[in-house]
Amino acid sequence: MDYKIELSVELSPHAYLICVEDGKSIDIPDPDAYNIEKSDQFLTWQTGAENVILHMIFGPRTIDEVETINIDKPATRFAPLKSIELIISVPRDEVTNLKKSIDRRAFTTLLGPVVN
Repeated sequence: MDYKIELSVELSPHAYLICVEDGKSIDIPDPDAYNIEKSDQFLTWQTGAENVILHMIFGPRTIDEVETINIDKPATRFAPLKSIELIISVPRDEVTNLKKSIDRRAFTTLLGPVVN
């Protein structure tokens, strides 16, 4: 079987920015999302039918955009890693196996200060 998996990763020195609509925070901006799992330090959801987009957020979330903007000059050293966003495009038949193979603890242990 030929299939294609695409992966996008964003490493951030700040909490993951979520939307606010009508004064309410919205963790998941897609109304068609399903298989939602949510805790203080983890958020995941899926979208799509045949080709599924799996979203995974490791680390805290914030509604305060100011926390996510660096107005100073660039840092001379790496900033601590506060959140990781994974976006994986995968055929529907492979989603369950893929989710089982992702080690959430491994990603969580990456959060925190950079070791020199």
